[in-house]
This record gives sequence, C-alpha cells and structure tokens, in this order.
Amino acid sequence: MSFLTTEQLSEYRENGYLVIRGLLSPHEVSGTRDEMKRIIDEWYEEYEATGEEGPAWKEIVNRDPAVKKGEMEPDNRYQAVRRLYRMAARNNEFFVNQVKHEKITAICRQVLGDDVKLLQSMALLKPPGTAEKRWHQDNAYFRLTPLDVMAFWIAIDPAFVENGCMHVESGSHLQGVAEHKVPDWASGTDQGGILYSLAETPKKEKVLPEA
Repeated sequence: MSFLTTEQLSEYRENGYLVIRGLLSPHEVSGTRDEMKRIIDEWYEEYEATGEEGPAWKEIVNRDPAVKKGEMEPDNRYQAVRRLYRMAARNNEFFVNQVKHEKITAICRQVLGDDVKLLQSMALLKPPGTAEKRWHQDNAYFRLTPLDVMAFWIAIDPAFVENGCMHVESGSHLQGVAEHKVPDWASGTDQGGILYSLAETPKKEKVLPEA
C-alpha cells in the first residue's frame, strides 16, 4: 500500500524530513501520553519502594541528570523524567502496537522496502528548566552503513519555538555526518555531552507554523 504521494516522497528525499499532519488521530496521541504517564507511575512506585535505580541504558525511565544530582527539584514525577527509552523493545504492548501502526509501517515500506526492522523507540520529555537537546545527527552515533533508516517524531503536546519544538536543517542529510565534539564542560562526567556543529539555531520564521 502506498501512503505517500510522489510529491511527498520527493520532498522527503530532498529535505530529509516530511511533515504529515494528522498521521495519528487525537485519540491515538492522547493515548500515547496516557501510556507514558502510566509507565512513569509504575516505575516510580518501584523506585520509591526499593530506592534502587539502575544505569540509564537498563532503565525504561531515565530521570534527568540534574534531578539525580539533587540540583533541581521538579514539581512532579513527570517533570523529573528526561526520556523513556526502548519502550517497544521492552515489550510494552501499547508501543509495540504503535510501531506496527498500519500507517507507519506503510510509510516505512514505501521508503525503505519490505525488510523493515525497529532500531529504537524513545520519548523525549525535556522537562522545563533542564538542558536543551543540542543540534545533532543521529548517524553520528549509529554509524549505519548503508544509511537506510528513518524516524517518526510525534508531538505529544503542542510544540512551539518558545517551548522547544523540533528544528531541522533542511537538506543537511545530503552533506554527510558533521564533526561532533565533546565540550569542555562534559570532561570527566558520564553524561556524554555533545557539542553539535551543524548550523546556527534557525530563525523563528523558518519554523513551520502551527496547523
């Protein structure tokens, strides 16, 4: 089944991204938000009962480093969480079904072919007052060859320039992987902070307007 038009495919290959408004229904988006809250509640109940928290790569719930260090006191447990990680890989039924969504799989097969595999599933919460998500290219980490990979980004809340919406530098995928450096402030830490050098921060007028 072909989901994207010829024009949409051309736009995706030229720009490196494609905005598909209404890909998921409002009910599906709110269900995603509810499941994320349920995962955090369940994780916190166990954490508060045991006082034990494993390394980030082993945990589906990753608290923000500033919260872990006691440098920030969040208003609630949801604002303490930086990201959810590997939800589908950990066999969470909701997210397993989401990555198998008929629209998502149809687009994947149209772009990549029939042999499609899941590389990762992640939700970035970016609590207010915490560090920004710096400019980066995913393949600086993945180092995939050939680079037959794509990502679906779903806005769970309204996303604006003021609250940290997604920014994309159009066509940057055609220039290969730029140099990624560890900044001085990250030396001696285990956070793996990266200083990205792709482009200047886009101007507000370059960001797609609200639908």
